[in-house]
Amino acid sequence: MKKAILMMTFGSPEEITFEGVAYFFTNISSGMRHKDHEIHTLYDNYVIIGGKTMK
Repeated sequence: MKKAILMMTFGSPEEITFEGVAYFFTNISSGMRHKDHEIHTLYDNYVIIGGKTMK
């Protein structure tokens, strides 16, 4: 049996601000707003990679 990895992207936030990332994260999570510390983790990751997604 071969193993594989499936990678999917949902786009990226329009603005790399806390509220922009929070809106994006909520939107891709069927409208469920996550806890602030979870949003901060995602926001920090976007800042580290310069706000860009994989291309």
